[in-house]
Amino acid sequence: MRQMTIQRLVTLGFIGLSFLSSRVHGQNLTQEIQKNLDIFEEVKFPNVADVQSLNMELGKTVLETNSGVYDGFRFTVPEGQDGKDFIWYFSAPPEYSNWYIVPGEGPYQPGFETFLVEQMLFQHEKGLDAKRIRLKQSLRSTYFEEGETYVIWFKRTKTGRGPSTDKVLSVVMAFRPPKGRWTRENINKALKLVPSPAEVQVRHLNSRGGMILLDETLFDPELAEQLIFRAVNLYSRNEAWQSTQYIGPNIIFESSKHRPSIKEILEKHGPPNFIQTAQETTRLRKDKSWMYRTGGKHEFMTYHYDMFGFQIDPKDPDQKVQRVFAHGLNTVPLQSPPDTGSVFVETSKLSLLQFFQDQKEVGRFYHFGHPMKQAFVPAQPPPDEYVADNKVFIYKGDGEGMFRFIHPNGEIAQEMQVQNYLFHGKAFGKYPDGTLRFETTFRDGLMHGEMKEYPQGAPPRILHFRNGRMVP
Repeated sequence: MRQMTIQRLVTLGFIGLSFLSSRVHGQNLTQEIQKNLDIFEEVKFPNVADVQSLNMELGKTVLETNSGVYDGFRFTVPEGQDGKDFIWYFSAPPEYSNWYIVPGEGPYQPGFETFLVEQMLFQHEKGLDAKRIRLKQSLRSTYFEEGETYVIWFKRTKTGRGPSTDKVLSVVMAFRPPKGRWTRENINKALKLVPSPAEVQVRHLNSRGGMILLDETLFDPELAEQLIFRAVNLYSRNEAWQSTQYIGPNIIFESSKHRPSIKEILEKHGPPNFIQTAQETTRLRKDKSWMYRTGGKHEFMTYHYDMFGFQIDPKDPDQKVQRVFAHGLNTVPLQSPPDTGSVFVETSKLSLLQFFQDQKEVGRFYHFGHPMKQAFVPAQPPPDEYVADNKVFIYKGDGEGMFRFIHPNGEIAQEMQVQNYLFHGKAFGKYPDGTLRFETTFRDGLMHGEMKEYPQGAPPRILHFRNGRMVP
């Protein structure tokens, strides 16, 4: 989280230039598309009241430009559109991960306004590959003019080709009166999207927690279905690209005719991905943290299977499951890392750091680096040099150490001192060639004092911070 903060500060001066470059590219591409409208398959909108569905095979006819290979479709806005927003849901092959809308005539203008990543499978997608880009979007009515043509293009970002189903673009779209704010739920209703059955969702997400709930010897099918659909909805929100905010939870099951024991679940479905002790759940509830904000007063131990938590009372000799909740977070990576040696796993949405030595967990922090919350350390990791992708945590014990980000060539990208589980003291960043990029100081987790920045090819500049805020 601190890395993102520093990078954003360092690149403040380049944001305007990047935005201008994007608009120039958008206008150039729009002009290329407008010269070649016939390449894009035409979709008819006979009536503005209709919901229009489309399955087209991408790659048959394409527009090749200096910036890439483009495919897609065009449509003419039907009579009666005035005052109605455009909404759509699409499912595309992963190699077509860039897309946009442009007018058939006239200048480029910014398009889609909502960006709702979807993990739910719908019945009209039957037969399509599961590993696809799924998204819902809207665009306000004022973007369009009746009788005018518009193109939605997709850019091929990978050259690899799969079976024919991997080339299919599936679209459902319509013009509808504004809703104030378009959400997943009201887009589903407006487009008449019907979710696939719960068991299909579970197979799609390869969810062990879902399989446990669908086991009728353990849980009631009706309750299981409610939890599974809620979990997929939460998962869609939490997996939104670049999202760092946790959304949830939703507790549904608190009583049933049959309460399985955690022992039954372990015997039939194996160990969980992640276990939190009663001490942790109690402390996190007091901190008003993530899924325990509505946790009640009971002290529960929680067994996490991917997107679901199964809670027991540790004082119960039978260890019966008291509650199950859908939290929509994938806890699979928390089970144990694949690498041997000393590693750490960072889960920002849980505000959690886990430490491992030879795949065995040896320590755990909550709220590390969080200036507004006191760190909670259920298990103190031994001093060591822990690694994770491009990060190194040289931990000295008792909340002290050094945190580094590493460039792909092995050079230090950023280095920050750690004290009392917070960034505190001097920090600096370097370019891949080892030259200084910036230097600053932190105080109790917040940037405080001067930040000296050294842009390559430009004069140095000085920024001033007070308790994390930039000041004159």
